[in-house]
Amino acid sequence: MMRRLARPTDDKGNAMVLVLASVMLITLLMGVMLSSLMFTIGQTTATRAHSQAQAAAEGGAQQVGRALLTRSEAESTACTGVTGLDPHGWTDYTVDNVRYQAVKNGPWVECLSGGKIPKLAEAVQVQTTGFAKSIGQNGNTRGNKATVEVTFTRPKSMGLDQAVFGDLDVLSNTNFNLYPDPAHPSRPHTDKSPDIVTNKKWTCPASGTLSGSVYALGGATVSNNCVIEGDFYVSGSLHIGFKLEVHGNLYLDGKLSGSQTVVRGDTLVNGNVELSSEGHSFWGDVRAYGKFTSSNKLPAGFVGGTFYTTGAADTGWNSKQTTMALGSRFVPNYVVPAGDKTWLLPSILDNPMNPQTAEDKKTMSFPMLKDDQEPWDTFTEADWSTLTAGSLEGSRCNAYNYSKPLVIETPTKVDLTDCATWTVGHINIVLNADLVIFTKNAVKNGSWTVRTGNGPGDEKRHTLYIVALPDAGQTACAGNKGKNITWSTNGWSQLDTDGKLRSKVVLYSSGKTTLSSKPSGTFNGQLYGCEVSAQSGIDMIFAQGGEDYTNTLWDLRVGAMRDITVR
Repeated sequence: MMRRLARPTDDKGNAMVLVLASVMLITLLMGVMLSSLMFTIGQTTATRAHSQAQAAAEGGAQQVGRALLTRSEAESTACTGVTGLDPHGWTDYTVDNVRYQAVKNGPWVECLSGGKIPKLAEAVQVQTTGFAKSIGQNGNTRGNKATVEVTFTRPKSMGLDQAVFGDLDVLSNTNFNLYPDPAHPSRPHTDKSPDIVTNKKWTCPASGTLSGSVYALGGATVSNNCVIEGDFYVSGSLHIGFKLEVHGNLYLDGKLSGSQTVVRGDTLVNGNVELSSEGHSFWGDVRAYGKFTSSNKLPAGFVGGTFYTTGAADTGWNSKQTTMALGSRFVPNYVVPAGDKTWLLPSILDNPMNPQTAEDKKTMSFPMLKDDQEPWDTFTEADWSTLTAGSLEGSRCNAYNYSKPLVIETPTKVDLTDCATWTVGHINIVLNADLVIFTKNAVKNGSWTVRTGNGPGDEKRHTLYIVALPDAGQTACAGNKGKNITWSTNGWSQLDTDGKLRSKVVLYSSGKTTLSSKPSGTFNGQLYGCEVSAQSGIDMIFAQGGEDYTNTLWDLRVGAMRDITVR
């Protein structure tokens, strides 16, 4: 019997096929992995290169900005000589373009080729391209350079630009003296002039020296010996009980009456001029849309220039004797030539001679502040009880003493509006940063020291804001609305330990701000309120809250930065 042979199997062949398939799969996977790795390396190096290039461009733009904005030219800054290396030394950059805006929302003016940036330019824009040292690999070159555009703009104003602003009323009582900031020793007609502004009435009952200008856009009354070293703007009647001395010009949209008016500049009156008693002295020209009356004979020298009136002079004996003494320097029935700008009152006075513009109205609008506006929106919120823990004696809303100094290290805001009235006694505040306290009503009761924490050579000047916020829905000043601040300079000091005056205090209320005095220290800051009453015997220095601005290119800060690289 024959044995049947077994059929050979395909196991060995199948194994070979499996091995070959595995090798092919592994090779394919390795290729994919290698390709992915190479791609990742390329992407990573491209990203690194772009980061380097962008950092170079940004650093370069800021370095160019610093070079442009800190030069010492008095009136303008040349745009040349601003190329260089990234300040960190990582990479190089080129300056592609420099341009500026001379005025807000104005056209951009190219400046790189020999141009100059005016010192009061509203914005400066620098475009730079940065180059990476560690370039992208495997053909990924798109990140090797980056172009950025950096715009330097002026910081936004809070609208607190005046020394004293009382929307409905300003009373500057006996011996209230207002001076310029020694750190910015400006005089009237300059950017830092210590001015008083009210949209209604200003009253000066007795002696006081005001180093800036006064804007009384609803009339004014001067009782006794007030000195204004700047200009005096009055919309409405001006009555002088005894003596007013204006070192600048007098602009009056209404009737001028009273005794002993001294104006060292020119006088422009949209109304009658009715002078009583002697002692008047107008050093420049007097122009009046109206007639002239005098109840006393005045000497020829009471007008240094020419006295023009569009009306006739009064025929009374005293008026006639006065005009005769002036001779040809008195010109009645004067016809104002068309286009003669010397007869135009400043537009801020809002009169038919020169209608007020929208910008003027905005300038003199009383600001209604909010707790979330710049720069306070970036301040760190803090609880008053936490800040004063272990120091407060009394209650949170009514403390008579704080046993330890309150040191502010970072810009801080405190909400005390849950207190019907925040009454605070003896306290020592050390400002290493700005502090804003929001209240309803606030009353100072006790001695205060507000100083900076500066060491030798450190001239930083920080601000304490005390803000009585507007009532809910309050959009403007009105009678019996808003919250009040009652303050005094009794037991008050803002002197630093080296005897210098650096700290600034801004009192703002949506109702009435009262600053009273007993013999004590100088108030260094600003007063704002729907009504402001500056009581007797106060020396006040105008120090604008927030950062110190020089009104030059030095004030510009980085406002925007964007990557404009073309891929």
